[in-house]
Amino acid sequence: MPSALVLLTEELPVRPREMGPILAPVLGMVAYDVIAAFKRSPVLPFEELDDAVAAAAVKELDDRRIAAATVPSDRLPPDPQVFKVHNADVEEAGLNLQVDSLGKMRMVAWDGIELVNAATISVEKTSTRTNRPTGWAGPATGSAHMGLRFGRIHMPRKHKHVESFEVIAIWPRGMAGEIQFHSNAFNFDYLADRVSIPALENMRSFATDIAERIGEAVVGPGFEDLVAEDRSPPERDVRAFTRHNRWLMLRAQEGI
Repeated sequence: MPSALVLLTEELPVRPREMGPILAPVLGMVAYDVIAAFKRSPVLPFEELDDAVAAAAVKELDDRRIAAATVPSDRLPPDPQVFKVHNADVEEAGLNLQVDSLGKMRMVAWDGIELVNAATISVEKTSTRTNRPTGWAGPATGSAHMGLRFGRIHMPRKHKHVESFEVIAIWPRGMAGEIQFHSNAFNFDYLADRVSIPALENMRSFATDIAERIGEAVVGPGFEDLVAEDRSPPERDVRAFTRHNRWLMLRAQEGI
């Protein structure tokens, strides 16, 4: 039966590129592939290793004081489908979510939430702008006598910028999915007179409402940071965030 290699620390004591030379001989891989796996997920880099190979990798890591374990691959939580929700109401019975563009709602009971976590996500976006005219277009000579008009050249240019926003993720029980709330694309109307201008503060109020009502769920460190007034959730890649949540759920299920 194949096994997954699970690291038991969120922060690697070495950079991902240093894991290549360490584990490549043990795993029978080239260093580049090992580095790529750790960049994709530093806490759950391999999910389908031969049992003996996975055990050898754990020993190699333990010898370097990097805590790790193996878990049978069939015990991994399913890789969830991600759903982005733009509207929700915090109610006595649970979190009432708008699940489609027509306003259809779905209630997720507070004790039906298995996991909650948060992160700060940064994405690179590209916008197109038209610059000021750079010069004149038209024939160089004789055009005025021929009835031709001159026109200015407007050259569109692509500009890249980074947008950062907070994300709360929940895992409803019995659903192989992750529901996300993005601070830059969420309707905070339910906050009523508590709503503020900074999206971070609105997100913090939303997180606090959830924290006060949630049952026995796995609570990620990023969510704890968001609820705290003096901290912000850690920055994560949007795909790495979901993989990190899967790792949190696995550790809770396996008690590791």
